[in-house]
Amino acid sequence: MDDFDITFHRKKVKRYSIRIDGDGTVIVTVPFSGTMRDAERFVQSKADWILKKRQETLRRIPLDPATLKFHEGDAEYLTYLTEQIYPLFSSYRIPFPKLTFRVMKSRWGSCTRKKAEVTLNKLLKLLPKDCQEYVIAHELSHLVEANHSKAFYKVLASALPDYRDRERKLDHFWIVRPEKTE
Repeated sequence: MDDFDITFHRKKVKRYSIRIDGDGTVIVTVPFSGTMRDAERFVQSKADWILKKRQETLRRIPLDPATLKFHEGDAEYLTYLTEQIYPLFSSYRIPFPKLTFRVMKSRWGSCTRKKAEVTLNKLLKLLPKDCQEYVIAHELSHLVEANHSKAFYKVLASALPDYRDRERKLDHFWIVRPEKTE
């Protein structure tokens, strides 16, 4: 793994972990109680996985929030799309959610079940329609099931039988994180 850098961060965690950012940066989290020698052994033990995941990551399409222009028409379109998907959940008797739109650093959407609120990432406007529909259906499914349990995926599959294909397609995109200035 000499052709790219690996960044090590110490944190108050129990286990070593590896994350690969959208730009291919490999970040290793090291517990305060851990050693750098153990961290390096952990990385070596995961070398094949790191190389595979890094290659997959580098093939993804970046979407940069800094270049986003989001207009009222974009909000209207995503609201319209939500209105089209909402009837697929009629058997669950969920309320139509209050929709909000904002740029999110790492998620396409979020849901507050108790308030029946769904927040959609403004970057959705840049995705293909089937990915937009998937994100909306995913969040509406959270109004029925709060977590990612089997029951949640059953709800999602009942509304969107091809959700796995759409999810895989969505994985071809990543949200560019702003540069950290220190």
